[in-house]
Amino acid sequence: RFQRLIDADIVGIVVADGNGKLILANDYFLGLLGRTREEFEASPIQWADMTPAEWMAADAEALTELYDRGVCSPYEKEFLRKDGSRVAVHLASAMLPGPEQQIIAVCLDITQRKRDEAIVVLQARRAEALLELPKAAERMDETAVMRKGLELARTITGSRVAFAHLVGDDGRADLAAWSPHAPGDDRAAVAETLHPAGRAEVLRRRAPAMINDQAVPGRLLCVPVIESGRVAMLVEVGDKPSDYADLDVESVQLIANETWRIVQHGRTTAALKKRETIYSAIVTQAGDSVVLLDPETLTFPEFNDTACTSLGYSREEFAHLTLADIQAEMDAKSIRGRLSERMAAGGCDFETTHRRKDGSVWPVEISVNYWATSGVAFVFLHDLSERKQAEKELLERRRELEILQKHQVAAQTAAAFAHELNQPLSAIASYCKASLMLLDSAKHDLHNIRHALEESEKQALRAGDTIRELLGRIAL
Repeated sequence: RFQRLIDADIVGIVVADGNGKLILANDYFLGLLGRTREEFEASPIQWADMTPAEWMAADAEALTELYDRGVCSPYEKEFLRKDGSRVAVHLASAMLPGPEQQIIAVCLDITQRKRDEAIVVLQARRAEALLELPKAAERMDETAVMRKGLELARTITGSRVAFAHLVGDDGRADLAAWSPHAPGDDRAAVAETLHPAGRAEVLRRRAPAMINDQAVPGRLLCVPVIESGRVAMLVEVGDKPSDYADLDVESVQLIANETWRIVQHGRTTAALKKRETIYSAIVTQAGDSVVLLDPETLTFPEFNDTACTSLGYSREEFAHLTLADIQAEMDAKSIRGRLSERMAAGGCDFETTHRRKDGSVWPVEISVNYWATSGVAFVFLHDLSERKQAEKELLERRRELEILQKHQVAAQTAAAFAHELNQPLSAIASYCKASLMLLDSAKHDLHNIRHALEESEKQALRAGDTIRELLGRIAL
């Protein structure tokens, strides 16, 4: 019956003498060791020869328990196979009756179970790493984030080194970060020794590459991070004592993608903060009032200093006001109606008047831009006081100029009419003087006197016409 159990090869069965020499083994057990029966019979095996050094202590404890109790508690260990690889087993042993002190051991191959357990452990560690990385990144700059991601990838895969390369638009991959355990001062030189051809293949195919070459430069796993159809970053782990597997590819790819997401998020956040700082400085230092307006409540969620100081309010006071409180022409209902009409088109520009804290009013030009997605209106309020005053002064100057022009025209007209009057009046005076001279002479030339008086009459009539023409123009 015992022999039939041995031959059934359900489990591995082996018998060893007190010195650890194997004297019997079934095919199941020999299969675990990667040996044939012919090899076993030709060259017997010592228990110690098939036990890795780190498992010697466990065997020693089991042997002590065997001599004390005749049996030992089942335990797990590894055997060395003929090719140098290892096989995990679950082992139980007992002392056989008789003076030979032979030991029988029954073992079961648990390699697959160990692999499954390792996968579960690796997946758990990977999940922890993916949760840990974003939290740690909150306190790190871009390079530190990449180094943290590389260290997680290196640890999870059991690699000795890890590198990250950023890929430019020209397809060139430049070393950007390395794990803390990367050896040497010149990490770039070390990174270049890790299968550069493999890296080039990843860039070309845009797919992971796994090289399990035990010779120098050793094993390598390289994965690409794809963004917008191109490779944005390469992550490499290398120099692992054992071969890389598909699970390693999956783990490194997930960590690489998450690292790149965090890096991009950091860049975007930094750019937004920079833009926000610039826009905030522009708005804060703007000479015009700038406010965000809630069309429903007419309140001001945000505003610059000019908005409140121009109306004579402090920031605390202005924060509790509504547009109806500063509007001098309309009440809240009218304001909502006008805003509703004009914001339907996305925005509007119009002029109105606002009331200051002291009760005075001032003209303003309002430019409203409505963002439906945000539910608020971006409003510029430009003080028109100076422009209105300038327009008033310009109008007054125009009126003064018109009056001055009229006076100039009148003066020119008067001068012209004076010239026109001067001629007939001078002629009249000359004719009168000639008449007087003729009357004073001894010879009274009545014909010439009459002629002089007739000419004087003509010049007087001419002067009268000129005066009437002048009066007609003045009346216009």
